[in-house]
Amino acid sequence: MAENARRRVFVHAGVAGRRAIPVGLVVACRWDGKPFRARPLTPGLGTLELISHAVSARRSPGAALQAIRSVVSTAPVIEQRTAR
Repeated sequence: MAENARRRVFVHAGVAGRRAIPVGLVVACRWDGKPFRARPLTPGLGTLELISHAVSARRSPGAALQAIRSVVSTAPVIEQRTAR
């Protein structure tokens, strides 16, 4: 079987959940070898950061944006401070 093939959760001795769990924090960072120094993002910038990594946004942009809006409305988004 291909390494990235979909497998059922029980294959990994897991139990499938019945509901979504809440997101408490979103951390966006890139490893550059420097110590982590976080800065908060606004909900708008957090949305842009998340949508840039949402592969499903190409297939179903409305659903992806709705899910991301739900996340950034309740969970803080932080990123690693970098020189831009």
